[in-house]
Amino acid sequence: MSVPKPAKKHGYGRFSDQHLRRFLTHPSGALFSHWCFQSIFYMHRTERHFKLALDGVLTLSLAAGLRGMIPGWQGWIMAWIIAHTINVCCNGHVWGVLKHFYPTGQTAQSFDDYRIRLINRIQQQSCIAESVVIGSSASHAWTVYSDLDIRLMRQAGWMNGLRACWFATKERTRACIQRFPLDLYILDPTNESDAMYS
Repeated sequence: MSVPKPAKKHGYGRFSDQHLRRFLTHPSGALFSHWCFQSIFYMHRTERHFKLALDGVLTLSLAAGLRGMIPGWQGWIMAWIIAHTINVCCNGHVWGVLKHFYPTGQTAQSFDDYRIRLINRIQQQSCIAESVVIGSSASHAWTVYSDLDIRLMRQAGWMNGLRACWFATKERTRACIQRFPLDLYILDPTNESDAMYS
């Protein structure tokens, strides 16, 4: 199988402000931006609430452990920084950010194998109503800078929302450990205005 020519790298994100654009043309700037926001503005409500709640639970747990070593508000700040960083690593798109600057290290075959295994795992989830692959994977235009863009439409109901978000967290953690550029989001059902709580 022939390997397609690498895509042109353009940096992370596209903004009109030239200073922000310059900042995000460096991997450190892109990673810092991702650390701060964790793609939260791209998320639907269920996943956004889940990610913020996970930050809160991790912060409370770590603050309790750090209480004896770092008293006062400094301990809370340190607990939040550690919790937020854990959340980024386990529930973010670290390699999806870095693929804007460096080749992913995947081959066309390893990329396709990962995609097939992920879709098999998705099909076993009763909380997922539908999955859609978009981007270069959908158009079969893979390059060494490609990531796997996939959107999962969850079933209605708050329990399905929780299970779908937990599944996404596990998949992002797996992708982070395996250095795979996964760009995965959970979508809320479009036929219900308050589907998570129905």
